Order: sequence, then structure tokens, then C-alpha cells
Amino acid sequence: MTYAIVVLNVALFVLCAAAGYDASPSTSVLYSYGAITNDTLALHEYWRLLAAAFLHASLAHILTNMVCLVSWGAFLEQRIGSIYFVSIYLIAAIAGNIGSIIGHHEPYISVGASGAISGLIGALLAMKLLGKTGLSAQFFVTNIGLNVVLMSSSGRIDWMSHLGGFLAGLVVCGLLSLTVGLEARSDPQNV
Repeated sequence: MTYAIVVLNVALFVLCAAAGYDASPSTSVLYSYGAITNDTLALHEYWRLLAAAFLHASLAHILTNMVCLVSWGAFLEQRIGSIYFVSIYLIAAIAGNIGSIIGHHEPYISVGASGAISGLIGALLAMKLLGKTGLSAQFFVTNIGLNVVLMSSSGRIDWMSHLGGFLAGLVVCGLLSLTVGLEARSDPQNV
């Protein structure tokens, strides 16, 4: 499923860019395809909470997100299975976008898979905290640290989306682990 999500993201990026006749989709095209704004909940356009997670504003934006998706997502999916992986991914996407809406008080438009992808690292951390993965503490320090550095380096990165998705992934994976006995499959010590 990780690679299917990558293909869907790339296909939508190409479609949006082509609709805007440019290398990057225009704001109006992104909005028409499902970007969120601070009015999304007030307008009851709940479909945008998921749609926005499959849209990207630039080539650098999609490349960065897809590298993280493949790196963390494929690893997580191999260990918990496709159904739980997709469940965590989609819930983190929605939670990230809700966090984004809550965190913005001035007009804005937002797209990207960052909340969902941050949910994957949150899910991996939940598994580590519950003793269900042998990933090192260094893995989390490095990956979460890089995420924080990237968020701090640009005012265009929506840290509330990252935080909302991360917390959702952490909580959902933890609850799945405790309620359905989510067990990690073969788990190497290093990623």
C-alpha cells in the first residue's frame, strides 16, 4: 500500500500541475482539488481533510514527502500489515489537517502528506515505547530531529499539521497495539 499511496500522490501532482499549465499546481487548482483552508470545517467540507493530504504544492514538496513515506511507510507496513498501516496513515492525515486548521487564525491554504507521514513516525515511536520494535533511540532522534529542523527552517511548513499527524499516529498505533494485540513482524535493529 505504501507504493500505491506514492503513485496516487504523484498522479495527483501531475494532474494538478497539468491543470495549471505549470510545473507546480496553482493555488486555485489545489483548492479545486481539495486543499484545506481555515474555513474548511465551518463550510462542512470534510472531504478536504483527506483530499488535501494527497496534494502537493511543488516538486520539492512531493519529493521530500514521498522519500519519507517510502522510508518510514514501507518499514511500518511490513511490520504491522497493510490494513493497520492504511488506517494509521489516513487517521493521521485527517488529524494533521484538523491540527492545521486549529493552528491558523488568518487566511491560508494548505496541502501535503506531511501530517500523515508524521503519523508514521509517531506509530513507530508507539511501537518502540511498547517494546514492539528494536529500532534504536538514534533512529527517532535523527528522524524527529530532522523533521523539527525542516519545520523551523521555513515559514511555509505547517508544523501544526506535522504535530497533529504525529500525535494521531502515536495514539492510534498505541491503541491498536493494546486492543488488538498489534505485533511487529520480523524487525531488524536498524533501518
